Amino acid sequence: MGSVDSLIYLSEQTSNSSVDLIIWPEASIPGFFIKDNQYNRQILHEMNTFLNRSKFLVTGLDLKDKNKKYNAAALFKNTSLVNVYHKQRLVPNVEYTPGIFDTFGLNLGSMQNFDIGTELSLFNVNGHDFASMICIESIFPNPTRSFVDKGAKFIVYIVNDGWYETAPEPQQHAKRCIYRAIENRRSVIRCA
Repeated sequence: MGSVDSLIYLSEQTSNSSVDLIIWPEASIPGFFIKDNQYNRQILHEMNTFLNRSKFLVTGLDLKDKNKKYNAAALFKNTSLVNVYHKQRLVPNVEYTPGIFDTFGLNLGSMQNFDIGTELSLFNVNGHDFASMICIESIFPNPTRSFVDKGAKFIVYIVNDGWYETAPEPQQHAKRCIYRAIENRRSVIRCA
């Protein structure tokens, strides 16, 4: 069973008719699900029946738009893409390699060279505005504060803590959300 199949299975086990929003972690959908405004048909085929039954889904995915690549959070309503947030705080040498290394002739490489998002894209479910940020963004006061100033009523963090095999790193990372909740007086939902 693939990761998307597992998430669909788990989501269907826990959802019922009163659930309006399902949240999946960062990088839930493998590969580039959206490339130049076109869905990856194979992945869409896997998700199609589930998306038609679900109300709203927030999930992490990679997308390509023209010559840019983003680590993104996406809000779907049924099979329609409603909104996308492009991650603004990237992990050095994992999601991008800082250009300063090129100046010194160092070729450190990276797993991906994602572009940095610039827009604060609020999501909305049933009249409730919220922010969905990605992973390491939870450890910084911004952009959370900026989203709350823009009108976010609650905060969602989607996370991939698969890097950590043992304690204490996953626990430390998770606890940072407590600070964001206190600072902004907002409820936080975290899916890892």
